Amino acid sequence: MGANLRVFAAIAPKIVGTTYPEKVALPASLMLAPLMRVGRPLIWFVNLFANAILAALHINTKNKHDQRISPEELRTIVLETGSFMPTKHRSILLNLFDLENITVDAVMIPRRRIEALDFDAPFEQILHQLETGYHKQADRLSGRYRSRAGRAACAQDALRAA
Repeated sequence: MGANLRVFAAIAPKIVGTTYPEKVALPASLMLAPLMRVGRPLIWFVNLFANAILAALHINTKNKHDQRISPEELRTIVLETGSFMPTKHRSILLNLFDLENITVDAVMIPRRRIEALDFDAPFEQILHQLETGYHKQADRLSGRYRSRAGRAACAQDALRAA
């Protein structure tokens, strides 16, 4: 009897809750919110009684130690999430941990290496840039100082129109 009670009253709801969190959380919150409002005075009284017993035993609960986890521990937690987190989300979080090791030089592209369409150039040169470009979209340059004037339309669409 005790084993059945443990399985059906303690373990099974936890497994269902971790397997289907969205399906369980909303209906449970609709039921738990009014119960919390009604039970708040009772919870306050039980906490008062428990704190009085702890104070009589000289156990201090006020000085809580700030238990922060290190970035390495957090990284390990993310790596061990298994099927609870989509792979894409996990890779985004892991990439965030790697940001502290990245330098500005590794991220930024020098202006002279940026592929852009020069709209002040002859049409044949623009067409050649569209045909030989590696990207689907390109920045548009115009004006005396070659400032960025926006995003060019899809290169494939521009080639079809030409």
